[in-house]
Amino acid sequence: MKNRESYSNFKMPKPKNSYMILYCMEKKDTSNAYNIAYAKIKEMLFDLKIKPGDNISEMMLSKELGLSRTPIREAMRTLEQEGIIISINGRKKVPSFTFEDIQQIFELKLSIEGDMIKYAANRQTVLQKKEMVEIRNEIHSLLTEIKNNNITHDSIFPEWDKLDQKFHNLIYRMAENPRADDIVKNLNLQWHRFRMGICAMENRLETNMEEHIEMANLIILNKPEEAKQKMLNHIRNLYEEVLCSSGVLLGCPDNA
Repeated sequence: MKNRESYSNFKMPKPKNSYMILYCMEKKDTSNAYNIAYAKIKEMLFDLKIKPGDNISEMMLSKELGLSRTPIREAMRTLEQEGIIISINGRKKVPSFTFEDIQQIFELKLSIEGDMIKYAANRQTVLQKKEMVEIRNEIHSLLTEIKNNNITHDSIFPEWDKLDQKFHNLIYRMAENPRADDIVKNLNLQWHRFRMGICAMENRLETNMEEHIEMANLIILNKPEEAKQKMLNHIRNLYEEVLCSSGVLLGCPDNA
């Protein structure tokens, strides 16, 4: 009887650090909401659902994404630090880039991406080389489908975009430089609308794929200097296409 009473009166002791458990749970929830907000807003910018010149409000995004304004505000602060959105008179908006901005972006791409592909060719592992072979073959299959008129440019762009990202992500993993990867991804997001316009141009998508196959082959063959030169030529070609498609003539950025 005594034992039964002692069990019925037993109470689980409160953990001394229970407030820490609650704090960690709340922090995790807040972090998840921030990550979702950041990814979703970036996706809206990438897909041009929010266009250059558009104003962005926390309230609008909160309704659109079904999230509270706190993670939205934090995500917008990060995007502003990355230069993807700007503040003018207390309002957030997507900047409209000038051709001077585009020139600066491509100067940075020339400086970074040329060296990264060189390091990739030098530092790649056996498994990474196999992965590059697979990506090259996927690009080649996609290119064949276009040339055989089995698929349209509009329908193929999402698949190509994913392959392009896989290709460049692998280069930065091979080069062992995730910081450079983050910088270039940010730059690419800023000029994405120009890139979409270029890919819509006749024959440009095929040329882009062919250039990627050539770069992949040079990495696979461990030819760092040739790979670097091919990457620099590829970036210059893109830059010239941006200018030509807009009817503006500016000097191509010098090789850094």
